[in-house]
Amino acid sequence: EERTRLVRELHDEIGPSLASLGLSLDMALIQGVDQREMNDHLNTLRDRVAGLVDEVRSTVTDLRSEPSTSLVTRLQHLRSILPTSMDIEIDLDERRPVRPSISDNVYGIIGEAIRNAANHSNGGRVVVRGWVDFERGRVAVLDDGTGFDPELVPTGHFGLIGMNERAVESGIRLDFSSSDAGTAVTLEWGTT
Repeated sequence: EERTRLVRELHDEIGPSLASLGLSLDMALIQGVDQREMNDHLNTLRDRVAGLVDEVRSTVTDLRSEPSTSLVTRLQHLRSILPTSMDIEIDLDERRPVRPSISDNVYGIIGEAIRNAANHSNGGRVVVRGWVDFERGRVAVLDDGTGFDPELVPTGHFGLIGMNERAVESGIRLDFSSSDAGTAVTLEWGTT
């Protein structure tokens, strides 16, 4: 009942109030074109309001969703069904599951990195290492394969594009590094 009440309050009262404040700031920006210092200040305020509105939406999504399934559990399941002889090690310190509003994208990126390593790296081992604590985390997927050039993606392969899209959608920082000694895909969220 308390979760439901909080969701309604965030959605029906706080969210619209912040959106209205943002709209008022937009109007002030339009009217105050000649006042550079005021415009800079109003732009800063507008950016803060936009961030608050996004956070309220994420909180509402989290409260409306069932708690996330453990990322470790999901990765262990993927490991068990993936048709590969590659050794897949999962070394994650999961204090609390990933927040529901981004958990599918976090899992999707990590899962795609594991599948790419298994299918394309020609390596023998992949390690998923890092930590997760609800709204914050840092996870690296490391393989010992032959590497690839992230700028030269073969036609018809959309895994990296999808990973980048998921990262942008959820505010996840995503980094690819690759050499003939292997590939590292690192994702980080909520740590700044």
